[in-house]
Amino acid sequence: MVQKVADFLVYLRQVFQLFSIKDYKAMLNSIFAVKGLDLNNDLILRHIIRAWSFQPHRPNGDLTPSWNLDVVLCHLTKTSFEPLRLSSIRDLTRKTLILLTLATAQRVGEIQALSHTTNCQEQELLVYYIPKFIAKMDTEAHSTPRKFCIKESCILCGFKR
Repeated sequence: MVQKVADFLVYLRQVFQLFSIKDYKAMLNSIFAVKGLDLNNDLILRHIIRAWSFQPHRPNGDLTPSWNLDVVLCHLTKTSFEPLRLSSIRDLTRKTLILLTLATAQRVGEIQALSHTTNCQEQELLVYYIPKFIAKMDTEAHSTPRKFCIKESCILCGFKR
């Protein structure tokens, strides 16, 4: 059984970062613990993961996204999204979130944590996170800034200088 788990972890290493593989191993360990097998004490698995921690991860395969930006932007001009005054609130929200995500390159969790508070500074729209938000990749040494700007958006959003 440990050999199958090791093969599975090696397969995952082609796609995921080390911390994700450790999460998979922990999840599998909780399942196998019911059967009396402790993956944490297996010497082979420990050596595999320890070896990976000293190697930089280089994913295999094509790194091009599986979606096409032109297709997405073209779809956002179709009848369910344009003209805006005829769009449903659901479609308008979807379009806004897609464009905001593309413009800011933020993670989904970061988009969900946006505050309704905004501010205009020169031609930049300042967007803030809710106060309790902690980003997925935050550490003690590096934390996500509490705000970010979208350049030249004030005019589009109807803010006056």
